Amino acid sequence: MYESTIQLFVSTPSSAVDISALAQGSSFSQQRVKSYAQVINGSATLGPVIEKLKLPYSVQELASNVKATAPLDTVLINVSVQDADPITAANIANAIGYQFTSTASNLEFGDQATGIKVSVVKAAIASESPASPKKLLNLLLGIILGFGLGLALALVRIIFDNTIKNEEQLENVPLLAAITFDKEAKKKPLITDIDRYAVRSEAFRTLRTNLQFINPDSPNKVIALTSASPSEGKTTTAINLAIALSLAGHKTLFIEGDMRRPKLSKYTNLTHRQSGFADLLALPASEISEGQILNRAQVQGDSGLQVIPAGDLPANPSELLNSQNLETILDLSRNMFDYVIIDTPPILAVTDAAIIATKSDGVVVVIYAGNTVTSQLKGVLTAISQVGANCIGIVLNMIPIRARDYDNYGYRYGYSYGYKYRSKSNYGAYYAPETKDSKKQKAPAPIPSVQEKAPTPAPVVIAEPEPVVIAEPEPVVIEEPEPVVIEEPEPVVIEEPEPIFEPVPVFETKLSSEPEVIPEPEVIPEPEVIPEPEVIPEPEPVAPVVHRHMIDPSDKPKQNIFAPNAPTFDNPFSVANGFLVNLTNYNPTYEYQIRTTAGKVKIGQAGEKSLPLTISGLTPGQSAKVEATIVKASNPALVSEVTGSALFEAFKPSMGKVIPSPNGFRLTITNYDPAFTFTATSNKGTVNMRTPSENSLPFSISDLNPGETAIVSIKIERPGYIQANIKITGTCQR
Repeated sequence: MYESTIQLFVSTPSSAVDISALAQGSSFSQQRVKSYAQVINGSATLGPVIEKLKLPYSVQELASNVKATAPLDTVLINVSVQDADPITAANIANAIGYQFTSTASNLEFGDQATGIKVSVVKAAIASESPASPKKLLNLLLGIILGFGLGLALALVRIIFDNTIKNEEQLENVPLLAAITFDKEAKKKPLITDIDRYAVRSEAFRTLRTNLQFINPDSPNKVIALTSASPSEGKTTTAINLAIALSLAGHKTLFIEGDMRRPKLSKYTNLTHRQSGFADLLALPASEISEGQILNRAQVQGDSGLQVIPAGDLPANPSELLNSQNLETILDLSRNMFDYVIIDTPPILAVTDAAIIATKSDGVVVVIYAGNTVTSQLKGVLTAISQVGANCIGIVLNMIPIRARDYDNYGYRYGYSYGYKYRSKSNYGAYYAPETKDSKKQKAPAPIPSVQEKAPTPAPVVIAEPEPVVIAEPEPVVIEEPEPVVIEEPEPVVIEEPEPIFEPVPVFETKLSSEPEVIPEPEVIPEPEVIPEPEVIPEPEPVAPVVHRHMIDPSDKPKQNIFAPNAPTFDNPFSVANGFLVNLTNYNPTYEYQIRTTAGKVKIGQAGEKSLPLTISGLTPGQSAKVEATIVKASNPALVSEVTGSALFEAFKPSMGKVIPSPNGFRLTITNYDPAFTFTATSNKGTVNMRTPSENSLPFSISDLNPGETAIVSIKIERPGYIQANIKITGTCQR
């Protein structure tokens, strides 16, 4: 909808010399304006407008789009009209304005005391932008309301969320392991189905280790696993714990003690209908023996784990478990195996788990992180303690991956480091890129990293036609001098070291305080007969690559008279946490190594002949030496260095009390230091600096009116220090 507005002026003609009449007329007009604003959208005004403009509206429809307002204490009336067409809205507004001039005269006809006149002072024009809907405003309101609603919902969820997420909510029971959620767990539930160094595998190895060292003098050999409710990952945790123990070389037996809803068949090739645990419990007490247990135990996979399934589901599992046979079976198993892991039903649902817990050495409770509530955990611990069982600890299961490394869930440190294959650049080592020729040969040995040998020596260079000088010892096969190509010059892989200087990512590292001793490069003995060597073309210029690391005094390259011009620096410029300096004779065809004794180096955008450097991370007043070395050129390079420092901390003045005076106020800096320059300015009045004493600097503000307030700005400067700026407010005495 587009909106157009016309402004009307209401006046009462009076004698120009009669001041009293003028005042009365103005007051009368203001009273009339309030009434006119109420009747301007009546049929007396809108009817003729509809007829004149031939509008397809009724009086009531048009009146709903007309709004009249009268600003307070004025004789003005603003009439606004909204319409889908901006031109129509302007035409209607103008028509209403001019029509109301005659309507007002008709309303006041016959009143001899007044003569009301309504005039148009500002005609309506077509609007270029719609008045509604206000998209930007609506969008902002939507964003604000959405953000507020989301924040409110989040707060409500946090306040009323009583689910268990971290160790602090475990009722002082030890946390044995935190197992992260794995979306592949449904397809590959067992740790034998995934990589041995996967995060989930590492979590179960942690659980295994913690169980082994909870009570090393009297280890818990028979361990029952239970949960508060179904679907908390109890069975998969139990079977994977048993597999982890078996893989560690322990003779382990897994018993499926859940004879109500057995799930072992989902994860293994066994079925609960095979002769199993229920059949053992149903045997006469005299027939239970180690042989009966071994007959029903089946080896699962390559782990060596022995498994006893649930067997035929009985109608009375609680009664079977409550017999003496259970204790006999567990005692025999305790003597036959290093560990016996029993999967039990949820303890809050049925009593089976509590019965098994009394016969076991300990109970492990599996908690679904973010799903099991605190009251359920309390119920589980109460049920275990009431039967006199021993709760070893708790396993937080299915922790969200996004929360694995935070305090909200489980351990404070996740398992994300793993034992994954490390990339070649993890430890700062260079690796020469593979070429078509190198793929046919053996895998190239890694070029020593900067930590082993810094800076990188220059490539193989033939300084004179006779000797062949090898500056890089390792890449050149010294033991087999034939490939140096005395008979066939082409195979002398002179250009092969170029991959050493292929652009590699910029990195930062600190050298060890005791770097390895780098042996002097061997020189291939001068061959007996050297044919005229072919002219080796200069290597193609490559984009400069800057290596940065901390300076170690033992690894400075030696200067050489055949090197190109050494790098030069301009004067360092100190800043708050470091300094700025430019490499002024930068050559884009060279590769530079930039190093610093402290802080960090940031390389700026290189210019035609300059390379800006920023040294940051320094403490106030700390100095650092920057060293530049050309590491890729036709000859070994020179080294240049420059020392800069960060600005010292700003002077912190100690101010005395502001003392009002008759025409201003006085104040004093009580820890004055003559080494600093103090400049004071005021937004009002005059600043009068007094003669400083040994430790104080008094000054005053004058030329203020009584009760007037002034703001004094004090700037404190000194070369090499951060500039300080403070503001003080004072008030003149009344």
